[in-house]
Amino acid sequence: MMEKTKIEAALPSKDVHAFWVALPTLSRVSGANPAECGFDFERKVKEFLRSQLGYIPYLTTRIVGLSGLEHQYDAIFIKTLKTRDCLLFYECKWRQRGAEVSRYDVMIFNQKALDVYYKIKTKREHTDLYRVFVSSVPLSFDAFRLCLSLGILAMQQYVPKRTFPPLEAAIVQLEKANKSSFSTEKRYLIDALTLLRQRTIWGCDSFHIKKMESGETLYMRYKELLARTCLEVGSDWTDP
Repeated sequence: MMEKTKIEAALPSKDVHAFWVALPTLSRVSGANPAECGFDFERKVKEFLRSQLGYIPYLTTRIVGLSGLEHQYDAIFIKTLKTRDCLLFYECKWRQRGAEVSRYDVMIFNQKALDVYYKIKTKREHTDLYRVFVSSVPLSFDAFRLCLSLGILAMQQYVPKRTFPPLEAAIVQLEKANKSSFSTEKRYLIDALTLLRQRTIWGCDSFHIKKMESGETLYMRYKELLARTCLEVGSDWTDP
């Protein structure tokens, strides 16, 4: 229960859902080359988090990790001052339409996040770091499963039969439907999705204590719960 409270306080389901709904708009960028498009995507993401969701920026855009290497990162935010020990580390990856984000992009991001986390930990003992990978294009199947296994929240646009909405979209819509028409199945699904959220989104602090789970097992459970949610509420997922 405590871990559920920590996750929901640092990264509320309703915020994740709102961000995901806005992602197609945020992905429409301008620039003379891919690098400029990437910077514009990063700028739009940060502005949305700050102005629309009320998140608070943390630190600058560069930090020296525990390894001694200097890392440039896209964004670190906190939800509120009460959750200042739960940092949200964002990676914004823009690709041209038709491209795909690979597992190697996820692996590089994860290693950078850990290096940054261990450095911050030397100064702020009780700090945790949650990783959020935001992509303008779909993640490959391997990249998505890797995110699930490593506890990284994967934010990608919804492409039917190719990508899945985040668990938060299902939770938000089930809670909304349950208020108007309560059912045991809706309540069960909300609880099951919340539990799966804890298993697939966790902070770097948990690397010391958490047993890693199979990406394939998590993926199959993810797929099952979303299918059951769709049957229960008839969702198109993007309905706010």
